[in-house]
Amino acid sequence: MIRLSCAIEENGLPASGADNVKRLFSSASYFAAINTPENAAFREKYYGFHGERALVLNSLGQSTYEGLQFLSSLISDTKTDWRLRRFSSSNPIQYTSVRRASYSSNASNGSPVYLPRANGITFDGINIMFSNNALCVLLEKENNSLIP
Repeated sequence: MIRLSCAIEENGLPASGADNVKRLFSSASYFAAINTPENAAFREKYYGFHGERALVLNSLGQSTYEGLQFLSSLISDTKTDWRLRRFSSSNPIQYTSVRRASYSSNASNGSPVYLPRANGITFDGINIMFSNNALCVLLEKENNSLIP
């Protein structure tokens, strides 16, 4: 049986135990194992500051970091009152994102969602999930049967 959780992240896997997460997928906007140069730099800064005994990075810590980066860009990227700024795809807010997210407006928000598979107490195969079709194709490959 394939299982999907939207609540389990890197800190939850060791608590669940390797035997209890077989064929478990999780979805979230961030996982520490995302393989991008931006995330590698973020991990290096995080562990450099907190040391080797730091908590495992997760979406809460990443969201806090990215939220502050977004706010900084929003406020500093305007010559007038930032609250009056007009958003458009031709004038997106550029901010530091370890997920390669972008923001033009609430209707145009390029934030990826990731779908990894648990492998013991870590996640493997961090795939970007863009739509329900991508999820069905991934689960079909995993289960070797058609999933509607």
